[in-house]
Amino acid sequence: MNKPLPEDPMISELVANARRHQITRRAALAGAGATAAAITLAACAPGGSTETGLTPAEDLSESEKVITWDNWAAYLDGEEDASYPTLKAFEAETGIKVYYDPEAIVGNNEYYGQAEKQLLAGQDIGADTMCLTDWQNAFLIESGLVQKLNLANIPNHSNMNASVASPTFDSGREYSMPWMSFMTGIAYNKTLYKELTGKDAPTSVADLWQPALKGRVVMLSEYREAVGLILISQGIDIANVTEDQYMDAVDLVAKQVADGQINTKGQGYIESFDQKNAVAGLVWSGDLEWGDEYGFVMDPNGATLNTDSFTVPMGAQHKTNVEKLINYYYDPEVSAQVILGGVVYAPPVAGTKEIVAAADPDLANNPLIFPDASKLQTFRTLSYAEHSAFNEAFNSATGV
Repeated sequence: MNKPLPEDPMISELVANARRHQITRRAALAGAGATAAAITLAACAPGGSTETGLTPAEDLSESEKVITWDNWAAYLDGEEDASYPTLKAFEAETGIKVYYDPEAIVGNNEYYGQAEKQLLAGQDIGADTMCLTDWQNAFLIESGLVQKLNLANIPNHSNMNASVASPTFDSGREYSMPWMSFMTGIAYNKTLYKELTGKDAPTSVADLWQPALKGRVVMLSEYREAVGLILISQGIDIANVTEDQYMDAVDLVAKQVADGQINTKGQGYIESFDQKNAVAGLVWSGDLEWGDEYGFVMDPNGATLNTDSFTVPMGAQHKTNVEKLINYYYDPEVSAQVILGGVVYAPPVAGTKEIVAAADPDLANNPLIFPDASKLQTFRTLSYAEHSAFNEAFNSATGV
């Protein structure tokens, strides 16, 4: 359905509408460690699974027309001047006041850590909904800390793209509803890469191991994404990856770190690129300004896909209002306005691309926003024991 990636890796024409993020959603997570909270949460009970016995808070949506929505930066139209056109239209249409906070989530583990006591007690955390990453949502759902959604209040959920519609941790999306998706691929400084390698652009993950790039390669610190992309480049399906396959890929990372190929002195890779210390690396798709200076390509075998999704904490008292908000954003016309408003991530709503194409054909051809779904893979859901082992091995290999 979507166009395949262009053969020419110089995709500046396709990303002319991308805007620079001062503090991007991905960079914050890259420097966060990204897994400690998941460990804490999963450890609530043996085996990483627990029944908390919590019951949903009383829903006051009928009498209290409010929503507090916690999200990441650079994730909603009109954020630069806080105008939020689509959100204001929702308020006018429904009479529901939305308190939107684009700075509430700077990392999954930080966010959970701040709200941990209230979440575990089923108390109000100050947010009616938040858009954490699905690996974190898997732990929240398994641990009984979020409310089941009433899909009858979200009829537009039928517009959800099939690629995100039924993850193993939430079949049918009864507890979580995707907001935006993002990819991990290969970033490079166009000028420096050519100067050092004599080539215009990398074409695969293997190109990062060229001797000419020694010490100038960076890698994000989320193991599902970094190791996941290496596995994809090796032809391994990360939806069914085995522990042996994962550990072999970690051994490759450890070798590249030990040899000085990968620079792990700091995980703030955007700063490394800006300071010209980094020339290429494995990064999230929304983190650099793709165009004249930086390029972004996928490995021929594809890229990782991850998703940030709405959930409603057990202590939230405005679930029906949240469901109305989700339903609103699952209207393709509204979803398209978010993208046309400057959000450079992949929306989960079918029909968005066609509407965007009518207004801005170049934007509709941007593979960072409308990627070829056949090229994307999602890391399988892990048990607590697997998560601990995978995380420990990655941290040991990278020195994090």
